[in-house]
Amino acid sequence: PEAGGSDPPHPYSTISSLVTQDPSATNLHIVPMSVAGSMFPYYLPDFRSCADYADSSSPGKYDRIIAYIPTGHAEATKWNVRNAVRTATVPRRMSGLPGARRPEDDEDTVDVEVRLVGYSEHSSFAELLEFLRGVRPAKVV
Repeated sequence: PEAGGSDPPHPYSTISSLVTQDPSATNLHIVPMSVAGSMFPYYLPDFRSCADYADSSSPGKYDRIIAYIPTGHAEATKWNVRNAVRTATVPRRMSGLPGARRPEDDEDTVDVEVRLVGYSEHSSFAELLEFLRGVRPAKVV
C-alpha cells in the first residue's frame, strides 16, 4: 500500500472506464480485420466496407477513416510493401441515412486510408517503436 494505507488503482480499471459498446461515443473502433480488407491471396483493401461500417455505426459523422491491418505479412511480398498504404474516396450510400445529402455535395464522400502494419508476437523493439510513431498515441501503458 502507498502512504496513507490504500492501494493504487489497478491499471486495467482505468482502461476499462474508457471502453464503450456505444459506437457513437468514441472515434476509435476495433473491428474485424476483414472490414478493412483481405490478405489472401494478396493484400486488397476494402474501402467500401470501411465507409459502410462508419456510416452504419455513426451515420454521417465521419468524412475520413484510417484503418490499420496488423499482420505478419506486411512485408511478405513486393505487392504488400508497395501497397502498404492505400487511399480512396468512397461515395456514401444514400439509402437509410438520416439527413441524407444530395449526391453533388462534397460531404457525400468518405476518404478512406487502409494501412498494413507489420506485427507479430515476435516483433522487435525497433518494429514496435515504428508502429508507435505511426499511431502516435498520447500515452503508452
